Amino acid sequence: MTADWPARAKAFAEQYLAPLADIHTLDALPDSIWQAMADEGLLALSAPEEFGGTPIDPATQIAAVEGFVRAARNVGVGSIWQGHLHNAGFVINRLGNDAQRRRHLPALARGEARMAVSISEPKVGAHPKHLTTRAERDGDGWRITGEKSYLTQGPQATLIAVLAITGIENGVKRYSIFLVPRGADGLEYVPGGNVDYLKPSSHCGLKLNGVYVGPEALLGPLGEGYDLLGKPMRDHEDLANLGARFGGFAAEFDVLKEQAGAALTGDAAIRFGALVAGLNGLKTLAAAALAAGPGSAGAELLLLDIRNRSTALQADYGALVADLGVQLPPREASLKRDLDKLGNLAAYVQRIKLERLAAGW
Repeated sequence: MTADWPARAKAFAEQYLAPLADIHTLDALPDSIWQAMADEGLLALSAPEEFGGTPIDPATQIAAVEGFVRAARNVGVGSIWQGHLHNAGFVINRLGNDAQRRRHLPALARGEARMAVSISEPKVGAHPKHLTTRAERDGDGWRITGEKSYLTQGPQATLIAVLAITGIENGVKRYSIFLVPRGADGLEYVPGGNVDYLKPSSHCGLKLNGVYVGPEALLGPLGEGYDLLGKPMRDHEDLANLGARFGGFAAEFDVLKEQAGAALTGDAAIRFGALVAGLNGLKTLAAAALAAGPGSAGAELLLLDIRNRSTALQADYGALVADLGVQLPPREASLKRDLDKLGNLAAYVQRIKLERLAAGW
């Protein structure tokens, strides 16, 4: 019998997360919650069965995370979960060789390993022209030198996928991906970006002071790291994270219904109905993006539209809350703030894509 993962995820959040009234203030997800997620099988949903996983399709993942976040009334915990599934499936399972998959996927599926992806650098973000972290040959291995920032879940990661320059061809930097274990000589954890939202998700930076890795650390083909990971990751993450976004919206609507009560009549009821219609419309666009396929031109356009509509939907929600004079409790106010902030993530990339569409019309 196939497990109903959306229902199981919702039930888990109701039991373990909803009672945590201070979850929006925590600097990290409690280890006891992480272990409970592992015990429930929630951390294995993107690994193949042969490596201890219980793989489910992307649409089911999105639905599961949506219910999880809605019940938890916290977007950050959903992003932690979805990020773990993304790293196991999109990064290790897709790019790893057989030995790497055998070594890392079972531990990720059991929750014994946690992973972070390290692309961005201080002051330059993730723009490939400006990244400077390098990996230079040392015998049959490599030595990595540089500094990284904004590692989501970096403080908890036992394994880090680091993007580094391994050559220059015709004036163009060529990047490769290396798997660096926690505790490697020369690896230093430092503050790496002031991220004061999406708690209990955590962030840090890295200093790599000549960190040595062996040949087994190279993930994917040499020199193709940016094309295989850096370039497609934003759209793939945007698609995967729709569950957390939709769950956050649904939780906000639940809160508004609870707090406003009898005030949701007349014009206010119409505006609330428009919010519900907007969320359902976003889900329809998401289904179309999934059907088009991650990384496709069609999915990219649909994700642009989803981001724009999501920002507008959140603004409309905020306006209705203000007009009704609703005073959100601390946890629910933090939920709203997180969703407000989500509209600004990767806004620069969004603007570039929209400008290209305008120029090409």
